[in-house]
Amino acid sequence: MQMNSCEINDLEVRYVEVEGPSPPIVFLHGATDSLTSYLASIRMLDGAARMLAMDFRGHGLSAHAAGAYRVRDHAADLETFLVEVVREPAVVAGHSLGALVATAVGQTAPAYVRGVFLEDPPFYTAQLPAFADTPDYQIFLGLQALLREHHAAGRSVDALAELVGAWPIHPMLFAGRSLLDVAGPEVVRARAESLHRMDLEVLRCMLDGSQFDGFDPEEALGAIAAPVHLLAGTVGLGGTIEPRDVEQLAALVRRYTHRIMPEVGHFIHHTAPSDYVDEVRTFASMCG
Repeated sequence: MQMNSCEINDLEVRYVEVEGPSPPIVFLHGATDSLTSYLASIRMLDGAARMLAMDFRGHGLSAHAAGAYRVRDHAADLETFLVEVVREPAVVAGHSLGALVATAVGQTAPAYVRGVFLEDPPFYTAQLPAFADTPDYQIFLGLQALLREHHAAGRSVDALAELVGAWPIHPMLFAGRSLLDVAGPEVVRARAESLHRMDLEVLRCMLDGSQFDGFDPEEALGAIAAPVHLLAGTVGLGGTIEPRDVEQLAALVRRYTHRIMPEVGHFIHHTAPSDYVDEVRTFASMCG
């Protein structure tokens, strides 16, 4: 597994690549996260395909971009990444924000998209005014305040890791146990580093709704010619797309399959890694 960097749209972007057969799979992380979120999945899929994952602008070790964190900004970066780095049609597999970006690029760069794999996409629940009524909105507000205070006090990644490790993944998952207990210190450290390095303007764009400016999820989904597979979590456990919406998208998307995961919330590739990897492998094979 090789860490690399490249210049995309005048920004330095970090990515990881593993060689393998086509079609490539490009993993796209969620907001506030980084490519480290997918390292375990890539290891589990070793040899199944050529695989890449990138840090979005403002995330991980990629450069910050002065508040330009709309879905369409990330999508423009991904499109350039597909053309200049991947250089062949790929399956784009995105989680949360990454799923929104994968959807956008499925519409705008059809020649470079072999398939679109969507992990719990917040097509409706992340848009205002609906977003303001969700528990996630309050979580992101609290995270914004915490990180502002963290940076103002000049605290270290280690200090942030102590806080992150004590957070429950979800009150109804793993009996409310902490991230440290469930996932271990490596995951906690990676999560703390992602939050420590992230541009706080990412959170502002989410909270004020501007991340959806110029992006209509239903319009984009209706325009995608490639196969689309949606893997949804359970809403009561933190999933962000209602079962009725998962079902109703079948009338909109031309080549559509879906699965709703029982007893799993928003972070499917973390909390049900074997199921997630099986779904990705099967979908990528179908797109080959």
